[in-house]
Amino acid sequence: MKVTILGTGAVACLLGARLAGYADLTLLGSWRAGIFAIRRDGIRCESSTGLTSVRVNATADPAECKDSDLVIVVVKAYQTQSAVVRAKEILKPGGLALTLQNGLGNVEILRDGFGAERAAGGIAILGANMIAPGVVRQCGGEIRIQVEKHPRIEPAVELFQNAGLDVRIVDNLESLQWGKLVVNSALNPLGALLHETNEVFADRETAREVFLAVIRESAGVASALGIPLPYENPQEHALGVVRGTAGNRCSMLQDLENHRPTEIDAINGAIVRAAEKTDVPAPWNSMLVKLIKAAQIS
Repeated sequence: MKVTILGTGAVACLLGARLAGYADLTLLGSWRAGIFAIRRDGIRCESSTGLTSVRVNATADPAECKDSDLVIVVVKAYQTQSAVVRAKEILKPGGLALTLQNGLGNVEILRDGFGAERAAGGIAILGANMIAPGVVRQCGGEIRIQVEKHPRIEPAVELFQNAGLDVRIVDNLESLQWGKLVVNSALNPLGALLHETNEVFADRETAREVFLAVIRESAGVASALGIPLPYENPQEHALGVVRGTAGNRCSMLQDLENHRPTEIDAINGAIVRAAEKTDVPAPWNSMLVKLIKAAQIS
């Protein structure tokens, strides 16, 4: 099976290292330092047991990825459009493009680029930090991939299962997307603004109060839209997430530190836009969008 992962960041490297032994796999990206490091040293994965290296091909040239059976999209949400344009010709006529990204709207971009019959959506719950180009650390939590039911999804599911990943096919992807979105709406911008690791939102009273206020607001927007979340108590679930990923530094914090754009528009911005369709106000989310944009260095 020929597989292309669009991206060379933390999630792309973590998935690439896990899938490399089970497919003809290439990482396709535009980050020159990441591509060079992976081509030279492989993907290096740091854990409590040490550092392992997995040989994987990486390239900036879509021509090297022609006739892919599966394209896994894990670039930042703001990069989806440009990444799909670059990769539009690499997917086989009978292949599938699968997004496992944060935020909302990514699968629609894939459908526009690859065709509705060749695009599917999913979520990946991963705690990953980029230590250096080509070097990734899994930071707590679990690897769990949940994908939208689709007539072409079975080969991807089989690949994930062979690689030992916990993968499930679900009928209501929207519920899962919003379940992750609600947690990210508080964890990512607040972690970025406070420059703190995840456990602060469980351990520090004032941080916890703000964190839970954002969770309540985001969950309220989902409820107003009639979207059931995949857990009964959003606040308890969110606290469980930060306790389970205590040492993790959220991706938005890493983006700010490295002077990169953030996914704020696809996370909190998406909640603000959704709230405008309901009678539920979203002042916390609106404020966080403005604060993150004010903190971004272009």
